[in-house]
Amino acid sequence: MKTLSLIILLTSGFGIRWLRWLGLAQQKEYRLDRLKLFFQSPDGQAEFKRLLPKRSDFSRTGLKRPKWTPRVLLIAGLSLGLIMSVYLILSPILILDWFAPDSFQSILLKVIGWLVGIYLTLPIFVLLAILPTSLVNWLATESYLRQAKKIFDTHQPLVIGITGSFGKTSTKKLLTHLLGGPAQVYATPDSYNAKLSVARSICQDYRGQKIAIIEYGAYAKNEIAQLASWIKPQQAIITGIAPQHLGLFGNVENLIKAKAELVAALPNDGVVFYSSDQPEVEKLVKIGVVDRSLKQISFSKKGSHLVKITSAGITEQGFLECLVDGEIIKTKLVGEHYLLGLVGAVTVALTHGVKSEKVWVRVMNFQPDAHFIQIKFLTDGNLLIDDGGTSNPAGFASAIQLAERIPALKKILLTPGIIDLGHQTGQIHEQLAEQAKTVFDQVMYLDTPGQTEFKAQFNQKLISQPQQIIKLLTELEAGTMLVVEGRIPAWLKPKIDQMTRHLA
Repeated sequence: MKTLSLIILLTSGFGIRWLRWLGLAQQKEYRLDRLKLFFQSPDGQAEFKRLLPKRSDFSRTGLKRPKWTPRVLLIAGLSLGLIMSVYLILSPILILDWFAPDSFQSILLKVIGWLVGIYLTLPIFVLLAILPTSLVNWLATESYLRQAKKIFDTHQPLVIGITGSFGKTSTKKLLTHLLGGPAQVYATPDSYNAKLSVARSICQDYRGQKIAIIEYGAYAKNEIAQLASWIKPQQAIITGIAPQHLGLFGNVENLIKAKAELVAALPNDGVVFYSSDQPEVEKLVKIGVVDRSLKQISFSKKGSHLVKITSAGITEQGFLECLVDGEIIKTKLVGEHYLLGLVGAVTVALTHGVKSEKVWVRVMNFQPDAHFIQIKFLTDGNLLIDDGGTSNPAGFASAIQLAERIPALKKILLTPGIIDLGHQTGQIHEQLAEQAKTVFDQVMYLDTPGQTEFKAQFNQKLISQPQQIIKLLTELEAGTMLVVEGRIPAWLKPKIDQMTRHLA
């Protein structure tokens, strides 16, 4: 009976451990550099050494599991295939044991031993299974890139590339609207900014528009250069620099050099639009331009050579307003931090010949989607500030500042923290925790990065157990403002969606 119980425990534990590592591989986009970085972190080392399932792993909310996509299904099948291969290689030993004295006991002990061995080495099987799928992914990427290049070579759209540590997607969507919308402008969907996602979307969605706005993202040097060698930009927009993905880049200097590859890819008659509010961005542009005579157009929160912002701020409800040429421009953008991207998009639109009056009408008519911070009401009447996309230090700080400006009887922060910050994880989260302490009454923390730093500031006012979080969300007091900063895990998203009533 004890032996049977042990086998059942190992089998169930195997399934949980297998799902957790598949989910982890997917979360890190199957990139070995991101997985290596994770393993070097305290959280990663703890995960690798974690041998026994936790009680929460047996619940829907506690188990980290993958979203079943074709690639993760392939990795799952390959990893199981590798395990079965090991079993088949070793199975002759079991056959011989049938003829030995006490064969049943001997076989049973070997089976248990193998189960324990497979259980302990399971992460290695998952990691090995990633390798052949990386080859498949590379072949698919090359195929899509060739098709996308052929499409753009045929139609010759003006390609405007956007890069930066933050604001790429919001600037892209706003600029698309200002230049006339999808009928006139092709833009990569969502936050697609890697070679495969960009090329595939061009092949599937491009319809011959005269302008194409493409996001160029990177986790390492040379990634933007590679994409730009296929999808060649004629103009570039640099949104800003923040200490993001430093665990992969190593330092801000390498990050700047990686982003500068977009400027370096511009032709000699190209144009680069960039934020002059940050010396890091000016340095980036200088690195990319080198000694060429590229046209450079700067913008800041105060405006550019084409637009002057007399003043700007947010309403009591959090919406951005600015004074331009004596006229108050009321937007549906939530938060003053969108001002820089707004000025940049307006400057580019004016440069492309869109009349000023039409530009500002379009600004006021622009309806932000889920890629922007949104103000929503919960079913209990409380306020939700939803910044539930990928988090970065600048965006996190902006969400804190926004929460400070909007009145509420009680303010609660819901966040998983920020990933891939490398050796600066502690320092950055400590700064954010200190800022948050002056604004929020309570924190619901959804992951491990930065939790120690926030716990030091909030003590008992920080909760992290899924059951406690669900309970608190169910019992929010009247007059509460809930601020969501960062991507919400799959187990909690249905609850948040269920609680949401409508847009403000």
